[in-house]
This record gives sequence, C-alpha cells and structure tokens, in this order.
Amino acid sequence: MNTIKFTVRKVIDYLIEHGEVYTIRKTRPVGYADIYFYDELVAMGLVGYVRDVHSPDDLKKYVEKSGFDNEVEWFSEAVKLHKTINVLKLYHVIILEWIDRKAKR
Repeated sequence: MNTIKFTVRKVIDYLIEHGEVYTIRKTRPVGYADIYFYDELVAMGLVGYVRDVHSPDDLKKYVEKSGFDNEVEWFSEAVKLHKTINVLKLYHVIILEWIDRKAKR
C-alpha cells in the first residue's frame, strides 16, 4: 500500500479536525494510502491528484482546506520542505478510517 506522511503540525491539526486536507508534494502515487503523522500510522485514506503547482496563485481555491493561513505561506513551506519549485503537485487527502482514535489528538 502507498503511504503519505505529515510532519507539519498545522496540517496535521487540520486533517484531524476535518478529515481531509489539500497537500503539496512532489509526484507521488494516488489511491488508497496508509497515513502517518511523523512516524506513527494513524489512518487509512485516499489520495487524489488535483493539479500541478507553479506559484501561490495556483492554490487560491484550495488554501481554505490546507491548514495554512494563506497561499503564500503554504507555497513557501512546500518549497522549503521539498527544496524545489519544480515538479510540485497538489493532492487531496481524505481519511477513510482512523486506526486508533487516540491518534486524533
């Protein structure tokens, strides 16, 4: 099974509260995935490709469900984490089932 790991606290908090989040990654598999917070398996979910990301403007429609305050902050964090402005893609992650309700902390 595919995996996706979250390490940014505000994104984790948003995902816990809402059960879905938009996330910027390099190219990755889509479909069913094991979802990790740091190194802990917390849920099973579904990852879907949304669009390529070239600038903060590409994120305006999605920032409300990202955990970030605005698209510039979000894009800057993604560039810092992935060390590139090339090959960034937007994905939508939906929780299908929490592994352990304690993970929702």
